[in-house]
Amino acid sequence: MTYQHKISLHRPLNSEIANSKFAIVLLSILLLNAVTVTFYFYSLTLFLLSLFLSIIFFILLLRQFRKTHKVSFIEISDKTLNYFDTESEEIVKVAAQDITHISTKLCELRVHTKERVHLVNLKVIRNEKKRWEIKEKIRTLLNPVSL
Repeated sequence: MTYQHKISLHRPLNSEIANSKFAIVLLSILLLNAVTVTFYFYSLTLFLLSLFLSIIFFILLLRQFRKTHKVSFIEISDKTLNYFDTESEEIVKVAAQDITHISTKLCELRVHTKERVHLVNLKVIRNEKKRWEIKEKIRTLLNPVSL
């Protein structure tokens, strides 16, 4: 049994989404204009302008792609718990036999081990049902159901 939930690293505001899409559309129109004029007039200046605009356009596309890239936030298997620490931006692994108990505080799940307390920040998951499902799956690590 493996449970996995992915999130995107960047959670944009609605205005950011509109601004980035507008910028990409505007730059693509400018790029097409510059390329068309360059091939029509055969000027070195216009060629450099179209090259510059195309570089900016592809950089913006790459940034947009990186923002929508999803990372595995939590992965729960029979023997381990892997979660993405949002502060250090690393995957942290916790063995199931090391977990002593689990506590919650608002949207924060605290997984206690002998060495330290692991804080799983569930605020990055907007769906309340998913948060509850993750909490229950982690609790099954502590108290496995035997058939």
